[in-house]
Amino acid sequence: MKKGFLIVQPMGGLANRMRVLAFAKYITDKCDVDLKCLWSVDSDLHAPIDSIFKPLPFETTNVFGRQWQMRRSKKWYKNIRAYIWLLLNRVDVWLSYDHVDTALKNDTKEERAILTAQIVDSLRKGKMVYLSTGDYLDNCTDVSFFVPVDDIQDKINSYLSDFEHGHSYGIHIRRTDNTWAIEHS
Repeated sequence: MKKGFLIVQPMGGLANRMRVLAFAKYITDKCDVDLKCLWSVDSDLHAPIDSIFKPLPFETTNVFGRQWQMRRSKKWYKNIRAYIWLLLNRVDVWLSYDHVDTALKNDTKEERAILTAQIVDSLRKGKMVYLSTGDYLDNCTDVSFFVPVDDIQDKINSYLSDFEHGHSYGIHIRRTDNTWAIEHS
């Protein structure tokens, strides 16, 4: 029996991508299959993965722009490129951004469990799965494999040295909350 393989293309901002990669690593470890990340350098996050993190424990490739985003299109000729890529790479299960949105239309725990079970089942059957999303799929909390590059870690350490223990708060500012970041990201 052939071994399954997961190709994941995390989308959105940094936190969404980290969450998707944590899920993908959890699933591939659970199924004992290989994982490859296609990291989009695009308007959502204009930074190659190797400029943010030290090498991850799975293969990563930076792809630029939206040329690898597998979105369904009503125009038949736009789908051809995606299908050719899928065939050449022997992808058996295609969970593009739009497919995931459709599967999670009600954003329920049950829908996420069904989608996760579909991915696990396909991987265990030795199939190759393509997953492109920025959506929350499962609560995978192990992010220890994300180690910032030295320049970023130095900045983190510098900022943390100014915090008083027990008197600090964290705030998550999304890309869409910050006009300057949208214009300059």
